[in-house]
Amino acid sequence: MLKVLNVLPVVYKLAVTFDGNGIGIKNGSKIIDDVGNIIEILSVGMGRYENAADISKSTTVLVEKCDISIGSKFDIA
Repeated sequence: MLKVLNVLPVVYKLAVTFDGNGIGIKNGSKIIDDVGNIIEILSVGMGRYENAADISKSTTVLVEKCDISIGSKFDIA
């Protein structure tokens, strides 16, 4: 289960930060919300790169602009 920590608009896309290390998420992966909406991961970023211990605390991905809010939960489809 991936919980949304932050959502940042980036031009016509969204940078979405999930809690946790993001194992299993890669470019092209799909995630699904509780309602059944499927969203494709366009790119996986590396935030908090200054401190290696912080890297596994969250995962940031780029997705097409859609309706995602902080606190939403997703599973890898």
